[in-house]
Amino acid sequence: MAKFVFSPVTTRGFWRVSFECQLLLLYARFIHWFYGSGMLRCGDEFKSYEDLCDAISAFQQAEFVQLYVRHSRTIESASATRAPKKKFNEYLVFSEIDYVCHHGGKDYKTTSTGKRPHQKTYQMGCQFRVKVRCSQNGQVLFIKAIENDHNHEISEKAFKHHPRQRRLSEPSVKEAKNMLEVKANKKMVQQHIFKQSGKVVILKDLHNLASKDKRNEVINVSTLVEEMKKVNGAFVEVSKDESDTLSSVYYSLPIYYNQGEKGYS
Repeated sequence: MAKFVFSPVTTRGFWRVSFECQLLLLYARFIHWFYGSGMLRCGDEFKSYEDLCDAISAFQQAEFVQLYVRHSRTIESASATRAPKKKFNEYLVFSEIDYVCHHGGKDYKTTSTGKRPHQKTYQMGCQFRVKVRCSQNGQVLFIKAIENDHNHEISEKAFKHHPRQRRLSEPSVKEAKNMLEVKANKKMVQQHIFKQSGKVVILKDLHNLASKDKRNEVINVSTLVEEMKKVNGAFVEVSKDESDTLSSVYYSLPIYYNQGEKGYS
């Protein structure tokens, strides 16, 4: 058991952590590294690409780091060029994959002339990288190297607000749309989504979701009007209000009387 030793070096005195407690702290850090949830280690093997994706996802959630694929090579490409005689496990999908932090990636030198001065990027030159390669026998993927060197602050809040982490599942999207269609308060919808799925969505996400449905409605009506116009002799008139919002569609078909006169129904 760890011991705390009181050392009266000065009149004030202070609590000094003993050597045993320091060893315990080091041991706890080792356990966290070796068995920690979502941790990746050099040499870890995966029998399929799906298993690798699960491990990467667990690592992102545990370490609050958003990764993306910076480089990859499929087993088809490797078979055709670098290793034509090697028999690959088809479940690996890739022979090479490099994951990098969303603040890293290839250095980009802008050629901007300043006409669009307010463009933003996540790139900050972060050097974090996970290199995954296929084994010599072509049967497993393994982590070849990990460059665990971030040059920026890592926090759970920033991670959960990342656009990729704010993406909702299909059931959540459907539920949110239904609530927005009945004019539910967006802040209440935001809180409901967080309670149900744990996802952090901002009000702009909900606004974009509602606007997307409106754009689809306009597209569908326009398609309908074009189809109506294709009917031989049909008369179609579209009316809009002052805000350019569709208000009505007038549609009529010609009818012919016995005398040969034509009119509209």
